[in-house]
Amino acid sequence: ANECELLSSVCGEAECLNVEGSFLCVCPKDQDYNVMIAKCEPTQTGPLVERKDCYYHLSDENLCESVLSSLVTLQECCCTLGAGWGDNCEVYPCPVYGTGELVD
Repeated sequence: ANECELLSSVCGEAECLNVEGSFLCVCPKDQDYNVMIAKCEPTQTGPLVERKDCYYHLSDENLCESVLSSLVTLQECCCTLGAGWGDNCEVYPCPVYGTGELVD
C-alpha cells in the first residue's frame, strides 16, 4: 500500500516518501521533520546530540541497507519508525515502546 496516497496529509508540509511497509516524511536540506507538529523545522545542530543512521528493521542480514534515515538522534529514530540506531551497521536496538527508557 502507498501510505502517502492513503494518508494524503500524513506529513503535513513535508514531502511524503513511500517505503516498503511504511513511509517517510522528507524535509528540504537543513530541515528536520517534527513528528509532533507535522512540520519541517530548521535542523537544530548542537555538539551534545549524536546523529547517526536510523534502521527500520533489525532482523535480516541486509542490515546496512535498511537505513530509514541518516543523521538523526537516537530519540528521533526510536520515537518514530526506527527499530535501531547506530553507525556503520553497528546498531543499538531501540527501547521497547512503553518501557520509559527514553526519558530525559
